[in-house]
Amino acid sequence: MRSWIAVLSSVLAVVCCVSTSTSASDPRFTQTLPPPSFFVALPAIGEVAILDPATNEIRQEAKFPGLFSYLPMVAAQTRPFVFVLANNGLTINEVNTITLKVVASAKVSASVTGMTVSQTDDALFAASGNDVLVLPVPIFGVAHTIGLPDQVYDVAVVGDGHTLIATLPNTHRFAIIDLTTHTIKGYIPTGPCVHDGIHDHCFPRDIVTSPGGRYAIGVSGRNALVVDTLMHKVVAAPEVKGHIFHDYALAVDPSTNELWIEGAAVEENWLTSMSQLPPFNILTSALFSNYDCPYRAAFTPTGQGYGSFFGNGLDKITSFPPSSNEVILRVGTNTGSIVYVP
Repeated sequence: MRSWIAVLSSVLAVVCCVSTSTSASDPRFTQTLPPPSFFVALPAIGEVAILDPATNEIRQEAKFPGLFSYLPMVAAQTRPFVFVLANNGLTINEVNTITLKVVASAKVSASVTGMTVSQTDDALFAASGNDVLVLPVPIFGVAHTIGLPDQVYDVAVVGDGHTLIATLPNTHRFAIIDLTTHTIKGYIPTGPCVHDGIHDHCFPRDIVTSPGGRYAIGVSGRNALVVDTLMHKVVAAPEVKGHIFHDYALAVDPSTNELWIEGAAVEENWLTSMSQLPPFNILTSALFSNYDCPYRAAFTPTGQGYGSFFGNGLDKITSFPPSSNEVILRVGTNTGSIVYVP
């Protein structure tokens, strides 16, 4: 086992004022959750389409001028909130999924590239420049800023929920953060990435957590890096078909514990699925035209998936993974990020 680098200094400061105050009696938390749905960003017109998975139809559209881009969205699982980015990732908005209103916003100093919600839905964690931001829920605003020595791309909660793992692609490593003290506990080097017999540097960007929280899988160019958070090291790096520097985590299917990875290019995309649990096998790998393969996708807990943002068909939503009898919905404008809202 590689020894951990000594704990580095971290920055812990209140950066941004809270835009909306709340209390235990706040009606945002007493409402009944809406029927399960997919929220699909329509960035060109500043709206979100709400897709009903039971009927495969658009239930309604909601107007959020200037709200959506192709940046990620994340949804709370037990509270009626989805967190979306605006202003090129410089604003994080908290949207009530019942009233379809922005109820709070937080401005940040560097574009957010990745977000995740705590296991108890009481905090949002965001990668912003060289910082990891902690935004409590329901009192939404930047409460803590954890500084790292280089750019952070994405974050994921691991273990029992008190630890965060962050990707540092430029220095080929992962950072481990203690959420009880908001301090950096150490770093895990990626080691080399091997594809087509060639050894390259790994540069993990997107990262997701395996069922149970022990493993985190960071996606690099043509490799998936599996971090054992108990052993504090990379234990697997299966080769993923794709185009170096372009592979990313497309979606997780919780019904099968599969991670779907996409390697996007100008005219064609590699689409790969792998097991999130040992021995971390590559399960499927196929080449599609970018008209048939989405750049964004999401799943229900039972494995019903939809994709959006197609390379040559930007105005459609389809069932996912691609199939000959797929559902195709045309919405008349470019689609963007997609997220499942329970």
